[in-house]
This record gives sequence, structure tokens and C-alpha cells, in this order.
Amino acid sequence: QSERDELRLWLDQARDVSRRIALGGTAPRWPRPIDRAEGELWHRVDDFELAETAFAAAVAGDDSAASFRGLARARDRRGNRAGACDAYRAVTTRAAGATPLGIEARGYLLLCTP
Repeated sequence: QSERDELRLWLDQARDVSRRIALGGTAPRWPRPIDRAEGELWHRVDDFELAETAFAAAVAGDDSAASFRGLARARDRRGNRAGACDAYRAVTTRAAGATPLGIEARGYLLLCTP
């Protein structure tokens, strides 16, 4: 957590590389889109506001279950249960059956009001 400035620098460089690659066609999707990777890194250093912003961008460009789960987790950590419930509902429509993402989402949704 003490190296957030360095993390921001590395993320800026990674985003720049991602943009340059995208100029030649599509944005790189492996090992994960840059917005989702950024969200995961900010979440790990407990900067949930930046994590939520990054995951919201990830959802806009890649509406995968993993992106919505990250958004849900960031919203939950920021005290936005209604927003987390909405994001976890989106996870359940994208994650099949007994996958870890689906199980996590359905478990959280028990806390949500209908």
C-alpha cells in the first residue's frame, strides 16, 4: 500500500501499451483487459474508489461476470450495498451454475432486498 504512486505509474504504462496495441486492431484481452487488471490491483491495495472506477470502465468494455464481480466487491467495500447487489445480479446472469463467481454472487444476494 505504501507504493501506490509506483503502482499508478506502472498502470499508466500498461494502459499506454494497451492503447498502442489496440491501434493495430482490437485491445488486448489476455491475461485480462487493462481496466479489470487495474481494478483488481487497486482493490488489493484497499483503494476501493479507484477500484470501482476501473471496474466500471471494465464493465463498459467487457460485460463479463468477472468484471461485474469486481465492481460488486468494490461497491460493497465502499458501503454501497444496493450497487453491489445490482452488480452481483449481473454476475448471476453471466456465470453458469456452480462456478465460483456464481456461488459468490448468489451468496451475497441473500443480503439484498428484493
